[in-house]
Amino acid sequence: MTCLQKMLVLVLCVLTLAATTVLGTDTAPLTAEGEIKSISVKARTISLVSGKKVMLLILDKDVGFVNAKSLREFTEGDKISVTYTLADGTNLATSVVKQVVKLPPGVTAISQVELEQLVEIGPTHGKYRLFDTRPFSQYQEGHIRTAVSAPYDDLARAPEKYLPEEKDLQLIFYCDGSTCDLSASAASLATALGYSHMRVYPDGMPGWKKGNFCVATSLDHIKNGNIVLIDLRTPDKVIQGHIPRAVNIPMSTLKDAEKKFPEYKGALIVFYGVTAADLREAIETVKDWDYSNASVFVGGVEEWQNQGYKLEAGPAASTIFYRRNFSSNEIGSVEFKKAIDGSDYQIIDVRSRDEFVKGNIPHAINIPLEEIPKRMGELSKDKPVILMCSTGSRAEMAYDILKNSGLKISCLKATVEFDKNGPIIGE
Repeated sequence: MTCLQKMLVLVLCVLTLAATTVLGTDTAPLTAEGEIKSISVKARTISLVSGKKVMLLILDKDVGFVNAKSLREFTEGDKISVTYTLADGTNLATSVVKQVVKLPPGVTAISQVELEQLVEIGPTHGKYRLFDTRPFSQYQEGHIRTAVSAPYDDLARAPEKYLPEEKDLQLIFYCDGSTCDLSASAASLATALGYSHMRVYPDGMPGWKKGNFCVATSLDHIKNGNIVLIDLRTPDKVIQGHIPRAVNIPMSTLKDAEKKFPEYKGALIVFYGVTAADLREAIETVKDWDYSNASVFVGGVEEWQNQGYKLEAGPAASTIFYRRNFSSNEIGSVEFKKAIDGSDYQIIDVRSRDEFVKGNIPHAINIPLEEIPKRMGELSKDKPVILMCSTGSRAEMAYDILKNSGLKISCLKATVEFDKNGPIIGE
């Protein structure tokens, strides 16, 4: 081979390497693991907290799942490991593994059906103790009925404060699902202390909610939490005494009362005052309306009084007043409506191009979520940025990518739909 031929070969190699880099066809597999921050099934994307950074992963059309059949079986907080490639600046996930926690030796799993049966008959007749090993604040907002709060760190420091004297009593632990190790760690701790009958409910709170089983809210959260409290009793009983700030919607009229409830589908709705069967029906009713956070206050007025609190006499309110608490990176729907009428903001619509074409906000710029990393340079630092999509999920993912970019950013976590008259913005 002549010197000229060698030079031509070298030039071709360099050009090929450059083209590969520019076109993003370097498909060497990479791996990452961490905790899911948010998911968009519609956009097939996962926002993953890995170490100190947040990664945006786009699922390949032929992605493989392990310990799950589809993206719908994953939830926020799940621990996963992923294999992905870099394709034109995009993290393209080819494999997603749900990191299911293995139970310690001697510890068995309890099914949802068996746990429900025990909950119905109660700890005394069922001869069990049920422990919620999540942080206390999560327990207060919603827990499985009959469970007591035993945050793992507190349990590990002072097990005698939580565990019973009977070493052969059935102890059941749960936490935030199959990838959370708090319940397995608690069961292992109890085993080391000589307890002989340990069970773990692997699906935890996410599984319990998906099964439409009643979630209970603690008394302190009833008193102080940002909730919608519904008394389902008949007006003649309510007038004799009800929990302060409760709204009376009789069980017989609930199915026709959808328009009375907040637009924001993430509001915590708490029911009380009727039978267990009616409470379950109430939960199922509001879930059919797409409310994702419904629970019950099992003890009702009796527990309220037993804890030393007074009831209010007379008719309860019939109208729900709910004010949503916004996080620091959110913009409310009222402020957003004002923003789109002016020119002081950059409205970035992170939906797909097809969605954008079917309906959009005038002056909004369409940058699909997966293109945000490589197109962030198009955004001006002279105007605040508002990120939006159809539900808020993709907008929040885009926020995670841009939050350290030096831009002033907020996102709209609300439903946005379009008809012939323009945008319909929910709460």
